[in-house]
Amino acid sequence: MKKQKILSAVSALALGMLSIFSETNAMSSNEGRFEEEEEALIGSPWFLELPVNGFLALRSATAHAGVFEPSPTIVDRAFVLYLQGTDVELRSFVIPAHVETLEQRCFWNYQHRSPFFVAFAANPQLKSMGEGVFAESGLFHITIPAGIGEVSAACFVDCPLSSITFAAGSRITRINPDAFEGSNLQFFFVVSSVEEIGVQSFYSCQSLRCVMFGEGCQLQVIHERTFSYCSALQSITIPASVQELREKCFETCSSLGSVLFESGSQLSAIGRKAFNHSAVQAIVIPASVEILGDGCFANCSHLSSVTFEDGSQLVKVGAKAFCRSALQGFTVPASVTILGERCFADCTDLSRVIFAQKFRPQEIGKDTVAGSPQVRLIVKTGASTGRNWPVDKFNQGLRRAPSS
Repeated sequence: MKKQKILSAVSALALGMLSIFSETNAMSSNEGRFEEEEEALIGSPWFLELPVNGFLALRSATAHAGVFEPSPTIVDRAFVLYLQGTDVELRSFVIPAHVETLEQRCFWNYQHRSPFFVAFAANPQLKSMGEGVFAESGLFHITIPAGIGEVSAACFVDCPLSSITFAAGSRITRINPDAFEGSNLQFFFVVSSVEEIGVQSFYSCQSLRCVMFGEGCQLQVIHERTFSYCSALQSITIPASVQELREKCFETCSSLGSVLFESGSQLSAIGRKAFNHSAVQAIVIPASVEILGDGCFANCSHLSSVTFEDGSQLVKVGAKAFCRSALQGFTVPASVTILGERCFADCTDLSRVIFAQKFRPQEIGKDTVAGSPQVRLIVKTGASTGRNWPVDKFNQGLRRAPSS
């Protein structure tokens, strides 16, 4: 009777089963052979039905696959509650086509002797994945179906995920906070439909070497600490659609030597400490940028050159913006009205600060070039030092060079 019940449940699965790995982890591509293996396993003494949550599992020290009953939802903590602590070792999961929802934490903390991967049956109907679905699990690879609209918060946090792909036609619009934090991703391709990358979504992904964006990218915001502490990230090209780089978004990216902006950039602000402690060597600021936030390039010990595109709209250079960088020279665009305190402080290689023609400052912070012993100020012909421009606001006793 028990056996008949199991056979009946499995016959209704259609594509709702997991791929069975051999001892060499090779997946059979032959459908007939797969069915034979399935029948053999069902007839074995190791097949156990776990009735709660509609989940069936193979209970064996050598079992490598799991199968599901037909249900549109895989519920909260489905696997950790019923498999953790058993001798079941699932190395691969195929989510049936009929499943529409993976509830929050349904694979949360599922870890065993071997990492596992997840695939989806043909024509998947999956529409949503809850918060922390694979958090702290042993997942190492997954392909996200096209029907998913967002990568949920903390979805893959602290799991050994080394690769992820998005199915053709993917329309993901948002990557939510902490989505991949602490994972082992090495490469990530941002599909064109993504409009926002959330807070700390790739925080401390220390194996992440490359991030690329799809053609016609619609990304508008890179949020706080999105790529902070991605110590292997070497270069990035910011899409033209991006309007904001927020606080600490690339902080302590210790290998990030190249930062480029696509032609026609719409970027308006580089946030507080955005590139603090990064390895950027030179940068061209888009003409659209109006604000360089406090400490945005502070402690960039390799940054020797900053230039601005023609027609710069820059208004503010924030406090400590370039403090303790390797700048050798800096030309302040004529549009600037605010220079924050200590914005060029402790730049020991800085030899000149040039003020462009028509420069009309409104606010200059104290100790602007304090601790930069080689610097001299060069005021272009036609530039004004403003009504209140005491030299000591730059550095006590600093001599302004003659106009040129």
